[in-house]
Amino acid sequence: MIATLEHERKHIERQQEIGLFKFGFKYFFSPKFRFQEELVAIRESMKHLKRNKLNFDIDRGAKFLSSWLYLWMISYDEAKEKLEKAWKET
Repeated sequence: MIATLEHERKHIERQQEIGLFKFGFKYFFSPKFRFQEELVAIRESMKHLKRNKLNFDIDRGAKFLSSWLYLWMISYDEAKEKLEKAWKET
């Protein structure tokens, strides 16, 4: 639950930095931007999980990121690879 709040807090922070309109426009129309922003927010969740000795479900995350929910912004295999790398680096 707290990991999800950390994730969403990061989105809000980024929206404030970039500007809500510009962020929303780029998020909707640019799959590359959308994935990068999700990865930034996911890393915040990962930090919380690692601090508390909890796991991040990489398979589930990759399935979500490669689904209709995120407008098929990335393939499952690429999402899984990027999430595994992020988890190791966090």
